[in-house]
Amino acid sequence: MAYCSINEMQKALAGSMFANRPDAKKAAGRALGAMLEVITFYLLKDYGLVTNIAIERSLKEYANESVGHNVEFTLHASAKIGWVPRPANGQMTAKTVNSELELLSEHIIDEQFKEKDNRPFRRDGFIKNAATLYEGTNEHGEDVIINAYPDTEHGTADICQLQSKPFAMFECKRVGVEEGMKKGPQTIEKAKQGAYVALAASKLQKFRRSDGKQMGILEKRDGSYLIKPYDEMLQTIIDDLDPSELDGIVLTVGVISDHGNWFSSDRKNKETQVLSDAYDWLLFLTDDGLAAFIQEVLLGGDASMNDVRDAFRQSTIEKNAKFTKTILPANADRALTRYFAQNRDRIASWFNIITPAGGTLDQLFGMLKRIAERE
Repeated sequence: MAYCSINEMQKALAGSMFANRPDAKKAAGRALGAMLEVITFYLLKDYGLVTNIAIERSLKEYANESVGHNVEFTLHASAKIGWVPRPANGQMTAKTVNSELELLSEHIIDEQFKEKDNRPFRRDGFIKNAATLYEGTNEHGEDVIINAYPDTEHGTADICQLQSKPFAMFECKRVGVEEGMKKGPQTIEKAKQGAYVALAASKLQKFRRSDGKQMGILEKRDGSYLIKPYDEMLQTIIDDLDPSELDGIVLTVGVISDHGNWFSSDRKNKETQVLSDAYDWLLFLTDDGLAAFIQEVLLGGDASMNDVRDAFRQSTIEKNAKFTKTILPANADRALTRYFAQNRDRIASWFNIITPAGGTLDQLFGMLKRIAERE
């Protein structure tokens, strides 16, 4: 089944899976927004960055830590400190992790760490991705968090220590279209919100010359300033900057979807221009790409996607949805992980890179990996 736009697909979902909701189209729109976040998460996972991820963690403004903003994903320098097997009862919590690590003599979480959340991150066949178990200070005096990353292929969980300060952030933006409108009425407000966060997050700042060229300025540890055209500055950070200067630099990535909100024909709307000027990388998930994911994974007949399909359908019935970027059935996670691994090149073709011009997903994730290794 083909749809001429994501708006048409939203209407179709509203008339089927979400027909029992008071505002069916709005519920279907929220589901599409959730799928954008799910796709982004599994993209990060497929490119080998899963153990760098924190989900919905407050991102502090640079040099203004009294103000924080929740974003979908932040990426942090990460070191594996151990792994834990699945307990006999299938339930994993912060306390069981600490006990298992101590038994395995791999790491003991001491009194410097405060338990953040002891709710199970694996229970009754469900997992919680990137669950933060503890926060504290490591032996070097650095603020860190300890996260659990369930490995549903092997039934275990990797336990990693992450630097509290991120080196990158991902934020997803999708705005629904009301009947009779050409684009979402809140699209420009969402764009401004995203742009503000992107511009305030990093030590690397942007400004324009009088000829309109975008420049970057970076304050170095000795108080001097590095000023270059912005694209050159990003490459300098990756290739030449001393690792001691990386602290406070946050690479900003925006992911948007739904053609009608961000483009008129093949031209950027003002909203897209606002975001592309603010983010270091701006990715557009095409209507065809999102439609392919919805049809193949959530609506199609491929038996390998049955667990994902069942979880999605169940989440449309229950108020407490258990199919999100954070919580989903272990079997669905396993199926999605395989789907992204088997379709990497095709999934990459679903995305248009708005900023930087000529960029590719391989370049973006290669850049992120190099930063993670240098942190």
